[in-house]
Amino acid sequence: MRPSLGRSSLLAAAAVAGAFVYWRATDRRRSRHLEEIDEAISEGRDVADSGGGGEAPGDPPFDQR
Repeated sequence: MRPSLGRSSLLAAAAVAGAFVYWRATDRRRSRHLEEIDEAISEGRDVADSGGGGEAPGDPPFDQR
């Protein structure tokens, strides 16, 4: 027994395919954004570890309250 493929089933298949493509594109964009954030964090940590905080020798330490 073969199910009939009407307009509604083709429309549903197209909607599922469109949702899948949208999900994949958003996932790629999100992963690129997270990679940029990770790179910025590692750059900031490298600067902090090297002591290049940009403070003058006579300045008091930064208060992080």
